[in-house]
Amino acid sequence: MGNKTFTTAQVATIVILLFFVSSLISLTSFAVSSTSFATVTSSTTAVSSSINSCAITVTHENAADNAIQLALNRAAKSKLWPITVCVASGVYPEQLNITSRGGISLIGLGTWNNPSVIEPTSVTVNTFLSYFGNYPQASIILVGSNGTGPTLNDISIRNLLINGAKASPSLDNYPICYSDFQGINFNGASGSVLNNRIENIYLPPDQAQCGNGGEVDGSRNNNPTPAETIVIANNILTNYNGAGIYCYGEGVDCIATNNTISFYAAYASLAIVVTGIGYLGGAFGIASGNIISGNVCTGALCGPNTITQDQGQGIFTYQSGAGTVLRDNTLTGNDYGIVSYEDTTSMLNNKISDSTYAAVATGDGIGTYKVSGNSFSGSPIGAEVINAGVYFSDSTPFPTNIVSNSFSHVPTNVEIITFNPGSAIVNFQGKTYNVSGNATVIIK
Repeated sequence: MGNKTFTTAQVATIVILLFFVSSLISLTSFAVSSTSFATVTSSTTAVSSSINSCAITVTHENAADNAIQLALNRAAKSKLWPITVCVASGVYPEQLNITSRGGISLIGLGTWNNPSVIEPTSVTVNTFLSYFGNYPQASIILVGSNGTGPTLNDISIRNLLINGAKASPSLDNYPICYSDFQGINFNGASGSVLNNRIENIYLPPDQAQCGNGGEVDGSRNNNPTPAETIVIANNILTNYNGAGIYCYGEGVDCIATNNTISFYAAYASLAIVVTGIGYLGGAFGIASGNIISGNVCTGALCGPNTITQDQGQGIFTYQSGAGTVLRDNTLTGNDYGIVSYEDTTSMLNNKISDSTYAAVATGDGIGTYKVSGNSFSGSPIGAEVINAGVYFSDSTPFPTNIVSNSFSHVPTNVEIITFNPGSAIVNFQGKTYNVSGNATVIIK
């Protein structure tokens, strides 16, 4: 089961693995124009949408390469709530921060062939994750208070192309295993990430095994109530070395729908934590309608041993919050389609094919796993159930209900593995299997 041994490197990866304008704003000297409630229609084909009320429009980059940030700073001082900053097509080599107030939308006006591109040539650390210590993070677009103030609400990032390829080498300026790299990072903020293309968010090769290159991250460092909600929908996320979408921390509610997510194949032999979508450390939510592919690892630490080696996962949940549901997703060509560990995640009506090791896996739960209505095809194992026992000093039995699934070209329908003193209860096709000790049970 991917990442189950939780070595020091793995833990590091998991934690690092989301107004009316007071006088019309005139920023023409900064390549920004202002209009009052202009209506602009974007034909961006990631998902086209009508964009209303561009209070500030950035028309092109300025000499200092900070036109968008200046516009965001002006928006933050406005009395208008909400306020929209629009960005014309073109390339903007900026690292952006939306950290002082909510109610801001950042929207690209470009098209698929002529997009609004955020493409910094370098990035610096601009936030941190505090759950396991102050772990530095470098985000192309940082959203939120970073635990230093109240949650910032109603922030939206839409219709942009965010490219990290030119900035990646700059992470070599930091000590090895020092920092993460994100495309968009919501840290102490609620809002949405819609209709974007985010690509090439990967660390330099020498850091790929100890840090996370993530397209969209959602986290929080402050009080877990009320919930911080992030809607991540209709995005195309490609070429990461860690995760397409990572949500972590108590009170983080991630709704991930209709995203297309694919791993960077060039890093298969370098990365150890490879995940299309992850819910970790109390984060919860619904992931539905996503298409996720190619999350595999082939390096020295990767392999089929579910206890001592690592694997890639289409979707990975670890100690996710109650109510996490994974449904109607299509997962193809991942080491594991779905891995859920130490939680009660439900896996419903997913289509999972051509997994390297197994379509789904559950392990060391805190309640009952529900695996129902899924279609499994072309994988060696349909469902794998593991209680690691002595490896995690956990002997608590947990049930997994595997009902109403279809199996096509799957040699083993269910595999149950336990290690003393662990035990597992599996309900499958009207029968209950109680397995304990050092045992492996295979159900054809």
